[in-house]
Amino acid sequence: MALARATEVAAVLAIRNHAEAVRVACANARAGLVQQNQAAEIRLRAERKAGQLLNEEKRPVKRQADDHENSSHDGTSFHT
Repeated sequence: MALARATEVAAVLAIRNHAEAVRVACANARAGLVQQNQAAEIRLRAERKAGQLLNEEKRPVKRQADDHENSSHDGTSFHT
């Protein structure tokens, strides 16, 4: 399945959008609930995967130790 192989959020969201379009098309065509539910399930799985990928991308940003803790942004120093 393409969703299982997807490693980028954009690809997962494209699958999600496609699944939702299929679900709406099935509803408009008065297709059975089975087809609509299958498309909805794929959409939900894609949303979960997108959340997981976004969660993995979040990493705490390490602040670099500033050699000049008492300096302003323009490079001038001040004493506390």
